[in-house]
Amino acid sequence: VLGFLYSWMGVAAGGTIMFLLWRRVFKRFFWKLASRSRKLERAQQWVNHFDTASLFMLALLPFAPTSFMHFAFGMSDMDEGHYLRTVLLGKGAMVGMMAVFGQSLLSSLRNPGYLVLAIAIWGGMYWVSKQFCKKHDINWKAVQPNGAMAYSVVGSPAEKTPIDQMR
Repeated sequence: VLGFLYSWMGVAAGGTIMFLLWRRVFKRFFWKLASRSRKLERAQQWVNHFDTASLFMLALLPFAPTSFMHFAFGMSDMDEGHYLRTVLLGKGAMVGMMAVFGQSLLSSLRNPGYLVLAIAIWGGMYWVSKQFCKKHDINWKAVQPNGAMAYSVVGSPAEKTPIDQMR
């Protein structure tokens, strides 16, 4: 139990620091330099439309590039608290699954029942997260006609400024 807590606290602290560093320190300067790139703007729009269940599932993957996730979502318009809660819950579940099912694919292949169980749990968590998001209306909404992003977290819509208005 202590190993799980230490691992999760390390992942949580490092991820939170990196996300907030990208968001609060570098975001404004990054978009001033990158504003001319259409590819970066399209990538940012894709990140802005990333749904909660998919983000949770991405955080569950032990091989997910979390440094890039923190950078990409730090540069996006996603709500800070929403991102951090989702990723920290996903990383907590990932650390727990790693503790239960082993730390390598080879150890899982020696006992294929664990691998099947891990895949079943992963699929079940995806389904549960989709149902939870649907019930509480936590998924991203489309860009509104005026260009503003519309979020709906537990039924309270909030406007976010699009990237074009940040410049």
